[in-house]
Amino acid sequence: MKFSRIGKDMVRCVLTEQDMIENDVKLEDFFKNREKIHGFLEKIVEQAREEIGYEANGGMLAMQLMPLPNKGLSITFSENSEESFGNMMEHIKDMIVDDADETEDIQDTADDKKSRKNAPRIFRFNRLEDIEEYASAVPLDKMIKSSVYKFENDNSYYLILKKGKLKKKVYETLCFQALDYAELISDNSAQAANIQEHAKVIIKKNALGILKEL
Repeated sequence: MKFSRIGKDMVRCVLTEQDMIENDVKLEDFFKNREKIHGFLEKIVEQAREEIGYEANGGMLAMQLMPLPNKGLSITFSENSEESFGNMMEHIKDMIVDDADETEDIQDTADDKKSRKNAPRIFRFNRLEDIEEYASAVPLDKMIKSSVYKFENDNSYYLILKKGKLKKKVYETLCFQALDYAELISDNSAQAANIQEHAKVIIKKNALGILKEL
């Protein structure tokens, strides 16, 4: 496990596939086996205290999870949030692929697999300024397919990132960096289409490039 601080109150723990195996934890356990996961998270918080001096005050931990390449997992957590453990469960359900899904994937056509691989990532930001900070932090040597939307009765802003012609490693890095400023809520094309149809468009094309220039 590798720990790093993100600001004063937030910590990121990156687990490799081997870390997951050694701790007998799978991504689906986070919403199927709460008792097991509570014990695992207590271990992570304690290790964060030992390695980087993180001090938990006994409050409810808010967490964001993101599957990483090579079957790894990123866990970002903090007590300084209105989010709850239960909400976190809802956020990651769309990212879970259980054994049954993997069996079905084998039967998928090549076009289906390509479609999922190139599915957009949807991030929810609390403020437009947070997207500006993210845009300023990422290196841009070409246009990135990105757009920003906002629902009328929702204070959040939704950034849709598409892989386009980017190399997979570059795209994954961009998505990983976004977690410093937002939460990943979906990698589902249908949900992206729903946002594009029903939300107000703030920046339709090259959102990161435009915001970086502000």
